[in-house]
Amino acid sequence: MKTRTTVILFLLAAGLFAFIHFYADRQTGTRARLAQNQYAVSFDRNDIDGITISRGDAPLVTLKHTGNTWRITDPVQDRADPALMDQLLTVLERIPQEGVIEPDPNSGDATRKNLRSFALTRPKMKIEFTGKKPPSPIYIGRETAVDGKIYLRQEDSETAYVVDAGVRTAINKSPDDFRDPRITDFSATQAARVLISTKDGEMELSKEGDDWNLLRPIKARADAFRVAELITRIVSARVSSFVGDDRGDLAAKGLSEPMGTISLFTADNKESAVIQLGAKGKDSAADGVFARYAARGSVYLLPQDFAAILDTPPNDLRDRHLARINPDIVDRITLRAGSAPRVVLDRRGENWSIAGGGEADAAEVTRLLDLLRTREVRDFVADTASDLAKYGLDNPVLRVGLSSYASENVPEAGAGEHPILSISFGKTEGNTVYLRLEDEPFVVSVDKSLLNSIPSDPIRWRTLQIFNTEPSAITAFSRTKEGNTLQFVRKHDGSWTSTPPNTNPVNAQSLVNTLAGLRTVRWLGRTAPEYGFDKPSATIRFEAGGKKHDLILGVIIDGMRTATTGDGGSFLVNLPDDSALMLPLVN
Repeated sequence: MKTRTTVILFLLAAGLFAFIHFYADRQTGTRARLAQNQYAVSFDRNDIDGITISRGDAPLVTLKHTGNTWRITDPVQDRADPALMDQLLTVLERIPQEGVIEPDPNSGDATRKNLRSFALTRPKMKIEFTGKKPPSPIYIGRETAVDGKIYLRQEDSETAYVVDAGVRTAINKSPDDFRDPRITDFSATQAARVLISTKDGEMELSKEGDDWNLLRPIKARADAFRVAELITRIVSARVSSFVGDDRGDLAAKGLSEPMGTISLFTADNKESAVIQLGAKGKDSAADGVFARYAARGSVYLLPQDFAAILDTPPNDLRDRHLARINPDIVDRITLRAGSAPRVVLDRRGENWSIAGGGEADAAEVTRLLDLLRTREVRDFVADTASDLAKYGLDNPVLRVGLSSYASENVPEAGAGEHPILSISFGKTEGNTVYLRLEDEPFVVSVDKSLLNSIPSDPIRWRTLQIFNTEPSAITAFSRTKEGNTLQFVRKHDGSWTSTPPNTNPVNAQSLVNTLAGLRTVRWLGRTAPEYGFDKPSATIRFEAGGKKHDLILGVIIDGMRTATTGDGGSFLVNLPDDSALMLPLVN
């Protein structure tokens, strides 16, 4: 392509781009002007830092925007209601015009006469603005002949507008209507300490990480959800009425010596909300409880039920979960029933083992930790564990200890075992059992089913996997049933030869397959006569990997077969596996 042709094409493309850009700008500007012409007043709230609303010639309320908040500066000094201010600005920013009355270009007198008749020369209400780009003051006139409509104009214009009367409703409020009805703007999420003081004593709660604790009148774990409810109830309290400033007669309102004080603090104690509660209102016009919030310098009436916060029982805020446990840091569980030898479960990665007893059932360990973590106490029996014998805790029937284990020294802890908590189970009465956490001073009760669901026999902690080998690894097996013994030996080609001959190879292989991956439904514990192992239903012996194994099948209990491998432990085999192990092997 020739250079001249290239230049011409480039210039045409550039011209087309410029035209499209110019046309788009024109269209955008036109739409903006059309949108603006729909409104009687238009401004940006970000350019406003002050509003004064007057009724006639008398200022009604003055509001100033400081930082991120609006405040009333006249006739009182107080926080403004943020929701109401947002609503007010939304109304004023965009006032739709529903009719336009232009000034008469031929007669100024006619225009002024119209404005006077609309009450727009000496308006019924006026809104004045301050800020970087404040709009001209807005005059609110009288109602039009059409219901729900009023006249409006701006001070620097003789154009009058017919607008919805909702504009007047938004501004025609008393100063108290503009005050923030929340007694405090303290956020519930800021609270890290709560102090409730009355003449009878104090209750103090403190937050540590994500957990809340009671510090007074007792030291105990607190329920984070219930504490959050309490704090939300405090900070969301709504003022019933504004009584006056706090420089008046506080004694008459019971605030010179308050019946109680509610204080909220941040984690660094630099910010706080302190609410004093006084006497009850004595008549229908003052129905509630008098309150003083020093940060606002005012006295209020709050709903009467707000005073009930002072009577909150500490036990209502206590954590009813038995214990706070993070299962991820538990590396060792120690169980000791009375004077019996202890059972120790150790974690190695994701697996658990029984000290001196092989692999443990990881699912059963997880179940135990979940039980201890989620179970709730029935009652808080005693705040001090001074009489342990009364609750059978001087000689517990079961102790459960949880600990973590560090293999090397770290800044947080040295190497070795580090206790997390220890739980002692005491006397059982009816359906409850008493217990205590040994690092807490009180006694509680729980449903005895918790105690019954914690095995103290090491056998019941064993893995559910009885045998775990490949069927092809089983090289020989025998089964004795009803006094008859059949023996099978695997040949080099993988088939079976049997004594006596003429056996069923398909059933033999099905038995081997079941045997190789046999799992129990649950462990029963140590062998007992009622399991029928003295007269077994069948005895199976097999060899795999050079090792010999025995499986003795007993009686049916609860629809399952009792079984043992001869090591002192008993377990249950489900019926499908039992059927495969009992298949007829002779044709």
